Amino acid sequence: SKLRKEIFSNSLEDFTIDCFEENPKMKFYIAEYNDNILGYCSYFDNYCLITGASIIINETYIKKEYRKLGISVFLYSKVFDVAFKLGSNVIKWIVKLKSKQHVAIEEEIGIEIDKNMMVVNIPKENMSKYLKVKKTGMHQVEFVKTYELTDVFENVKSLAKELKIDIVTDIYNLMGATFSSKAKVKIIVAKTNEEIDGILSFYDGYYSSIGKILIVDKAFVNESVRKRHIGQSLLTYVLDYAYRNNYAKVEMDISKFEVEKIEQLKEFGFFSYDNIRVVKYYKKEYLKLYGNTN
Repeated sequence: SKLRKEIFSNSLEDFTIDCFEENPKMKFYIAEYNDNILGYCSYFDNYCLITGASIIINETYIKKEYRKLGISVFLYSKVFDVAFKLGSNVIKWIVKLKSKQHVAIEEEIGIEIDKNMMVVNIPKENMSKYLKVKKTGMHQVEFVKTYELTDVFENVKSLAKELKIDIVTDIYNLMGATFSSKAKVKIIVAKTNEEIDGILSFYDGYYSSIGKILIVDKAFVNESVRKRHIGQSLLTYVLDYAYRNNYAKVEMDISKFEVEKIEQLKEFGFFSYDNIRVVKYYKKEYLKLYGNTN
């Protein structure tokens, strides 16, 4: 909670149910010595619309007296082993840009830090304020249906091309990740006369300090219909979903160059983590740790 400056609001009862009973929302590795817990690292697996199967490292904590002993590196290596076994295409976590030494070490082993992408969030209490404001030009938004996934995948390919990112997933893996009994990603679509104008994907996350959160993965609006409030319609829907389903907050990435959009989000009750960035460790890089360069 210190990294994100959050007020601890979770309960021990909820934390136990969420993380240590059936279908845990996140998993842990704990470093201990002589029955003394030195620190922990928590993670969960999810699915990204473009890069496919992913591992999210969401919290790492080492007791102050045991820091600078390489314990966090050991814990990270255990999560890397999970990613290796699952064949995850990317491992993601956050880094504080002021930690120049850590940033330098991570970049040295092939970890990508996009210093132009900021993380913004909106807490539940601000969602309710946002949802009370009358929106203009709202579009029909709903969860994607199986037969619409082909059209959605065309949007995904367009988004990947626009972002200049190599697409890793395919429509069959996306189908399994979206519609299986253990779905890892949710997709909503904005439509006009049954034509899909835009898409937004999101997945569940968890912070031990506040409980479950909703993380926006990717959003895309067809170029021909932009500036028609479609993005706002998608955002309104996902915030309403998060509020009704008792998520503690919604989090998403945004380019620091989208100044106008960031200011609008701040008006709606979003906050930015100014010194926090998402880092990505792609499969082709982390495989080198296992002597695999393919």
